[in-house]
Amino acid sequence: MGIGFVSNRNFGNQIMRDVARIVAPNSVHIVFDIGANRGDTTAEFANVFKDANLYSFEPDPTLFQELERRFATLHRVKLFPVGLGRSDEWRELTINKGPEGNSYLPVSPSIQDLTNGDWTIPIGKVRSRIRTLDAVCDELR
Repeated sequence: MGIGFVSNRNFGNQIMRDVARIVAPNSVHIVFDIGANRGDTTAEFANVFKDANLYSFEPDPTLFQELERRFATLHRVKLFPVGLGRSDEWRELTINKGPEGNSYLPVSPSIQDLTNGDWTIPIGKVRSRIRTLDAVCDELR
């Protein structure tokens, strides 16, 4: 989000509460959730920014189906089954046991040694589309 947070008694423990304290919720009209995964952040943004249209991007087809079910009745959430990047192309997305780590980029061996959990354990690959944000916005006009 471009904002760094330092944890203290007043800030840094609940990022959405912090954002709501910094930004007037009724002043936000558009939110992009890039790499929406299962939609937890999209849901939090929808709760905090009640007047905003949300645009959520998720290239993993399985996770995208979860997003479609989760937000089927929330019409201000627009879902896109693509990743975002600097060019329109098709690439292989690595699917990891913990989907929070799904990525177009290879996982560094050094991070695997530092992490606990399943998000760096690859279980497959899927070919998915990458779009530029400019191209998506042009289509929305």
